[in-house]
Amino acid sequence: MKFLAQGGVHEVEIRRHFRGRVAYQGTGPVFDHPLYLLAFSNRSGSNLLADYLRTTPIFSGFYEQLNYSTVFQQAERWNATTFPDFIRQSAEVLSEPGKMHGFKASWDQILMLHRFRIPAMYQGVRVIHITREDLLGQAISYHIAHQTKRWTSEQTGLDVEPVFNFAQIDHLISATQMSANAIQALCTIFGLPRMHLTYEDLVRRPRRAVLRVGTFAGADLSDWKLRKPAIERQADALNDMFRARFESEARAALLR
Repeated sequence: MKFLAQGGVHEVEIRRHFRGRVAYQGTGPVFDHPLYLLAFSNRSGSNLLADYLRTTPIFSGFYEQLNYSTVFQQAERWNATTFPDFIRQSAEVLSEPGKMHGFKASWDQILMLHRFRIPAMYQGVRVIHITREDLLGQAISYHIAHQTKRWTSEQTGLDVEPVFNFAQIDHLISATQMSANAIQALCTIFGLPRMHLTYEDLVRRPRRAVLRVGTFAGADLSDWKLRKPAIERQADALNDMFRARFESEARAALLR
């Protein structure tokens, strides 16, 4: 509870930006559907899942709109003077007609939304939680992307040669697992329906994964056509080299 209660930087900065005008003060819902959150940690496959979900007839959004820098930019563009107004305009401006606008959310952003009473604007909250079974692969992917600033295959990034750092990868494994545990704990504490799927399941059987999300949302997506995603897998020989080195050094550390 001590870890969860501390929240995160996005809540701190958003409170400051809106000068405390962050909580929904209304008495009834603004939207006629639940708030759908794509809960994730970095390099878990959330961008791939979001890309698929946006091609369905029921969802739009699922970008990282809750990051404070994005909130600042879009709030200024829309003249949103409170955080609830930002949420409302996000759906009005960015959502496609007839679709539900969802948000990507880290564990601390899920907590932030509840502290700001944003769920009261919706007909409940439903969480689509994606994790990655291969924690080491996820940590290495983040370790490399953090250095190159190439977070998706669509981005150019920096022309740098990533440097292996055992301690950083080790930290990222722990942080990723802590994030997944925090999301699950928050869903339990706040009574949020949670659907869990893995990146590996999504890659192996993408259509089945998307149909599962549809069932979770109470929608029949059996007519949905699987299309090639806009983003591609980024892992290459460098990831394999970092993995082999980490495994070798980890074994040496554990068996000394």
